[in-house]
Amino acid sequence: MSDQIYKLSKRIRKIEEELIELKRELRKTKIKGETVDASNKEQILDDIVKYQRSPNQKDRKGLEQIAGEWLPRVFIFVFILGVIWAFMAASERGWINPAIRVAIGFVLSGILYWIGKRQYSKTKNNLSIVLMGGGIVLYIVSVFAGNVLYDLIPYVFTMFLLALGIAGGVWVSRKYKSQSLLAIVGIGAYFYLFLFAGKHSNENVFYIYQMLVFVGLAFEALKRKFVAVWNIAVYSLLFTILLFLTIGDGELSILTLLVILIQQIFIISCTFRAGSLLTKGVYIPAITAGAFSIFLVGNCLYESHSLAMYIFLFLMTVIYLLLSTIKRNVHIELKNIFFVFSMFYLLLLVIELVSKGSVIAIILTLQAFVMYYVSQKRKSLIGTIGSFLILFSVILGLFIVHSKHLSLELIIAWILSISFFLVIYARKEKSVTLPKQLINAVSPYIASLLLLVFLSKCSGYITISKSYVITNTGLSVSWIVFVALMYGAYTYFKDGVWKSIGLVLLIVTLAKTILIDLAIFDIAWRAMLFIILGIVGLLISKVFYNKKGK
Repeated sequence: MSDQIYKLSKRIRKIEEELIELKRELRKTKIKGETVDASNKEQILDDIVKYQRSPNQKDRKGLEQIAGEWLPRVFIFVFILGVIWAFMAASERGWINPAIRVAIGFVLSGILYWIGKRQYSKTKNNLSIVLMGGGIVLYIVSVFAGNVLYDLIPYVFTMFLLALGIAGGVWVSRKYKSQSLLAIVGIGAYFYLFLFAGKHSNENVFYIYQMLVFVGLAFEALKRKFVAVWNIAVYSLLFTILLFLTIGDGELSILTLLVILIQQIFIISCTFRAGSLLTKGVYIPAITAGAFSIFLVGNCLYESHSLAMYIFLFLMTVIYLLLSTIKRNVHIELKNIFFVFSMFYLLLLVIELVSKGSVIAIILTLQAFVMYYVSQKRKSLIGTIGSFLILFSVILGLFIVHSKHLSLELIIAWILSISFFLVIYARKEKSVTLPKQLINAVSPYIASLLLLVFLSKCSGYITISKSYVITNTGLSVSWIVFVALMYGAYTYFKDGVWKSIGLVLLIVTLAKTILIDLAIFDIAWRAMLFIILGIVGLLISKVFYNKKGK
């Protein structure tokens, strides 16, 4: 309680100080012959009081504002849902026939629009906008019911009524400068359900209609800087195509791929020409979603046609590679994403062309090298991440290959994968996209793990047909070789992390030799193993001695 009184008194003192400062300013203005009217005094005092308003009052006003914006939008759809259920209940009981249902729908849509318009003339609030938008949605639903459900409205007249409703909605949104109205009209236009059902459903009509809706909404959004309408125009087209292919009468065809390609070209051209609307947060997700849709459609469309698949993957590789080389200083991130897309399609093309998995591993590793190098030149973090994803996919394949299937191609792939991280570590000072600390903390451990697994697999391949004793001895020898290589890396890089890794495995190898190998080996194998281990240990000790002496 005392803390609240203290805070209140502190606030009152601050207000008094500002009032004293205000009186001083008023005296100065009187001295200069200027007069300050009462309205200005009241405005200044109101500003002071407003400035001193508590944070709780601000929070309450924010909550009220949120409720005022969203509650009308929620409850108008609740109302429309209630009207639909009332129609269904009345139809089940036989109270109204289809013609009356459609007529009531048109009447209610007009009433909603009239109420919203009258409300807007009195108070320009969100409720009035939502009421008018609800009237337009109910109009579209009534047209759908009259055409598809009850076959009361002829197909040609239905198209006319739909065009009239969409045009009217766009005109109303322009008149009232409302993005919400245009968004409602756009959603209603996209999801007009007679295109998915009914005897007049037609694939060509659907794609032409949807493309016209997309272009119209996109241009309107660009002109009026409506980000929400832009997103509706982009993603609703992709979603309705998916619905048409899955639950509608549509079949996957070249026309499907062509429509999505046209949308992608349109978005990219708008991105490089538009101004403030198409920011990174707007155009990058849209282009990425379109690129993913193109890949899915093309992959499903040409899955059983090898030559067509080769042509598709090659063309997409070239197109995205050319887009990534546009010589402009804008949209750097987007051009880097185009480069990643081109590498992705090149990856798929290589997999399609090369049937032997071991050769694919070499090619993909080299692709990861090239992609990482180009990403450093472009200063592209996403390209760098893409190169690691390609390489890790190769490493995963190398890990699951059994030792007995080791081949020359796989050995080369192993060496290239290990060299990738060693090169990154050796050239960490020139890295642009990755911090030096991250490379120091990760690269030695990944490279040493790959080397250890590779040497173990080589040992298993050499001793695969031998006895258990020889196989176990070969594994121990491969670990000793690994320790020697780690100390060689320590000597070359002058970094203690390599020495630590080698020392840890040296202890593990020594423990394995004493606890396991001594129990199963005869004296000849025991002698050979301990001689090798002793030589390596002496060399390591010499390294420590030399370092200590220096």
